[in-house]
Amino acid sequence: MKIKVNKYFIAIWFIVVTVYNVALFLLVNQFATEFFNKANFWILYGSMMFALILWLVFVMIDNSTKFGGLSLVSTFVFSYMLLVFIMTSIMFFFTNKIMPIAVILPMILITGILAIFVVFSIKNKNQIEDNSHHLFEINNIELLEDYFKNLAESNKNFENILLDLANECEGLTNILNNRDIEKLDKRIIEYASFIKKNTLNDEEANIQNNINKIKDLLQERSALIAPTKNNDNNN
Repeated sequence: MKIKVNKYFIAIWFIVVTVYNVALFLLVNQFATEFFNKANFWILYGSMMFALILWLVFVMIDNSTKFGGLSLVSTFVFSYMLLVFIMTSIMFFFTNKIMPIAVILPMILITGILAIFVVFSIKNKNQIEDNSHHLFEINNIELLEDYFKNLAESNKNFENILLDLANECEGLTNILNNRDIEKLDKRIIEYASFIKKNTLNDEEANIQNNINKIKDLLQERSALIAPTKNNDNNN
């Protein structure tokens, strides 16, 4: 799994973390310096920093491996961060009045809920990959449209481009007694199987490359069919 993080996200992440730290410590230093001596303050601060670090980690995971069509960041982590921010912000006002255990337990609870959702999303990903292995194989060009539609349903990350390819294959029919077209059909079907493997491995660049090759072959096929149709019309 290759970890890739957009440089703009890194800049945004550092800005958010810096602004949070500067604002928090300036406010506490200005109005409640005694908080620095309280365990509750550091537990709350650590909880928020943990949420921010999770944001960075999950963005890295999201950019390298999709979990069953779910974005862990947009689906779970943003909600988790917002909840932690709200809870810690409220609890800061009661730092002197509550026991540390009353701070720790809620944070453990919501972090555990996040972990459960992530585990379920990973299981969902594995189920989708297992189902993808059982996609029907084809040896008939007429089945190509349904093949890509079926593949799109099992791979939501690439659904749009696969459905677009399915539309390109709409209405394809077998052309009998034409070896050139039969050879093209075999090559198109071969690239279709490559695309299936690419989707299972989340190989976006290879998928697009193989889709482009199929589209080129389909154009070549159409060019070969056109004279045949013209001859039929003349006859």
